[in-house]
Amino acid sequence: MALKDYYLILGVSRTETARGIQNTFRELVKQLHPDRVGPQGTAAFQDLVEAYRVLSDPERRKAYRQHLLQTEIAAQRAPVASHGLGLAEIRTADPRVAFWAARLLNY
Repeated sequence: MALKDYYLILGVSRTETARGIQNTFRELVKQLHPDRVGPQGTAAFQDLVEAYRVLSDPERRKAYRQHLLQTEIAAQRAPVASHGLGLAEIRTADPRVAFWAARLLNY
């Protein structure tokens, strides 16, 4: 199961302040509350609340951010399934090929 990107769920940057997160959360709650959008919005609302609980608490946010960064680093090091190339293989290839491969693979 992939790690949820709480910053993406709330639509804020990773450097957003606590006040900015709170303001964004309040606006989204008004839009996504199940009483307003019906039962089909329950999952999105639960994700929103979960994201806010983590990002609004400084300790949880710090732990989440560290875990998110570790996950992103591990994903970059993993071989690309369709090509069988990992970051190390791309770096040892021809520099011109490495440049474009890295850009195409978002390294």
